[in-house]
Amino acid sequence: MTHLRDIRYAARLLARSPGFSLLTVLVLAGGLGLGTFTFSFLYAAMMRPLPLSEGERIVRIDQLTQGRRGPVDAVDVGSLREQLRAVGEVGGYTGQDIVVGSEGVRRVVDATIADPVLFSVARTPALIGRALLAGDAEAGAEPVIVLSHRTWEVVFGADHAVLNRLVTINGVSTRVVG
Repeated sequence: MTHLRDIRYAARLLARSPGFSLLTVLVLAGGLGLGTFTFSFLYAAMMRPLPLSEGERIVRIDQLTQGRRGPVDAVDVGSLREQLRAVGEVGGYTGQDIVVGSEGVRRVVDATIADPVLFSVARTPALIGRALLAGDAEAGAEPVIVLSHRTWEVVFGADHAVLNRLVTINGVSTRVVG
């Protein structure tokens, strides 16, 4: 009985000042909407596992320098590999623009320079050809490239014959392996 009386009293107060009631409902709805949006955004950007096999087990390691988060230096990846014994595999990557082609036709393409171990970490095989191998990263090895599907379509016209062909990347003759 007490709760019913409280609800009636609250309804009378709300009816007495409709402007304040409307403002209160709008503020509550806005807060609820903002909270839902924030959670959805953070989940999508930071907490959702990667869309890979066992993506929840893949982590990214950053370094903190003078209070700022940034990428781990490429020279530190090797020492991390030795020090992080609880971690299965450690690989590095960096993004940069590359120039594909030579004198006649050149195209600037977004590229990811990746450690060969990342293909085994991601458990993603090449659609055609092969992924990078450990020997591809050794000093003196022939420069090789694995094309993204989009680059293969846009730059090379989805031509299967590009596999095993030499292309010029930043002025260096590079073999397409996948």
